[in-house]
Amino acid sequence: MLKLIGLGILSGLFFSATFVLNEAMSAAGGHWLWSASLRYGFVIIFLTLFLLMRKGVSYLKELTRLLLEYKSFWVITGTIGFGFF
Repeated sequence: MLKLIGLGILSGLFFSATFVLNEAMSAAGGHWLWSASLRYGFVIIFLTLFLLMRKGVSYLKELTRLLLEYKSFWVITGTIGFGFF
């Protein structure tokens, strides 16, 4: 239970850090597209590292194969989950 709470706090920390970075970029005159892309970049990097540490390279290869095989499903659900969120 404490591990789950810790993971929730850690994920909240990284998610909140992107808002701080977004505001800093906005104040410096940066384009909103760069700050929005930063959040997705963080998600991809940390999720990939987490999966590599927990499941290994073979799992990541299989996951990549499935993502490419069902590309339209992931585009639609990703648009709803990340785009509309």
